[in-house]
Amino acid sequence: MTEFVKQGAPVVSPEEYKERLEICSGCEYKEEIRLPKCGKCGCYLAIKARMKTTNCPINKWKTEGKK
Repeated sequence: MTEFVKQGAPVVSPEEYKERLEICSGCEYKEEIRLPKCGKCGCYLAIKARMKTTNCPINKWKTEGKK
C-alpha cells in the first residue's frame, strides 16, 4: 500500500482489472468469507486487483502493458 500511495495511487485499466478478477475467480487460493480474498497474501481482491503497483503472489497476473 505504501508504494501505491508513493506512486500517486495508480490504477490499472478497466480491462486489466476485469482480467485480474477473472483470473482470481478461478484460483485455488481464492477465499470468500464475506468478501473475495486472496488466501496467499490475505488481500481483498477487489482492492488489490485495481492497484497497478501490486502483483499476484503466485504470478498469475501479467504486468500491465506486457503479455
